[in-house]
Amino acid sequence: MSLHGTTLLMNPLDGARSLPLYQLKTLIEGVLADQRRGTAARANLHLGQPVQL
Repeated sequence: MSLHGTTLLMNPLDGARSLPLYQLKTLIEGVLADQRRGTAARANLHLGQPVQL
């Protein structure tokens, strides 16, 4: 996911008022910030490989 796509995803959660939404936002931000996850995901992708969102 691009930085712009990440921003669009996270903006609605910025004003989250309930604890579960705040926890979800925190979890998502932590996963996206973990460079090891991104590196591992890219290592398993191959040029021309179909991906499903």
